[in-house]
Amino acid sequence: MMDHSCSWRCSVTLKSTQQELHNATTTEWSKPATEHQSDFDRCVRMDAAVVQHCLKNPVRGKTLHPLYGEFDAVYNCTNQAGMRLKAKLKQERECELPFLKEWCEYRRANNIPKPKNVNDTACLASHGVRNGLYDLQLLEWYRSFPREQILTIASERFYSDTASVMKEIERFLGLQPLERWNEIVKDAYNIAIDNKGVFAMEKTSAAETHAYPPMRDDTREFLRKFYQPHVMQLERITGEDFSSWYSE
Repeated sequence: MMDHSCSWRCSVTLKSTQQELHNATTTEWSKPATEHQSDFDRCVRMDAAVVQHCLKNPVRGKTLHPLYGEFDAVYNCTNQAGMRLKAKLKQERECELPFLKEWCEYRRANNIPKPKNVNDTACLASHGVRNGLYDLQLLEWYRSFPREQILTIASERFYSDTASVMKEIERFLGLQPLERWNEIVKDAYNIAIDNKGVFAMEKTSAAETHAYPPMRDDTREFLRKFYQPHVMQLERITGEDFSSWYSE
């Protein structure tokens, strides 16, 4: 599921985040896998701290977006808290923020050094942990549209059997069947950042879209525990089995 609310909100900050993301990623692939894994672990835990804070302290403002409701309140809070965190990171005073207390204690307890070659403000720009709260987002869609008008598909099923899933989507939408799906889905198109820091679509073989170092076991366990209640709620509201997402 994609966070479509970004399509109308992110245009203002797009140019500034492009360069941040570019600075953080252009030379990163030459680093050893262990450094990538460490960078990702740090980003995930920082981003999750922001999300936890905002689930308890959503910012509702004057009005909420008609299609995103309470998730819009969490969205507003993560944007505001993220900006505060970015400012503190630049001053190396991030541990002054109450919602980073647990993360800072974890960093000190595990002797995690400050990063030298990664831009933490770029890391936070994606709000990847927040965008994974599928239960909150889907609840708002269910409040606005009949359930029979919404089709949910697990990403692993989409990636493992793309052609069949596309046929399922055709049937759901009542479209004329297309016989060329096997040929079409052999290529993948991902958003990439070119050497000028500009977002662009990049074509690659669908079999080569996961060229990332494996996730550390402790990072995976952290994410499993973080998302488990949200995935269980997703199961309740969709009636589908996503237990593989949180089972040990």
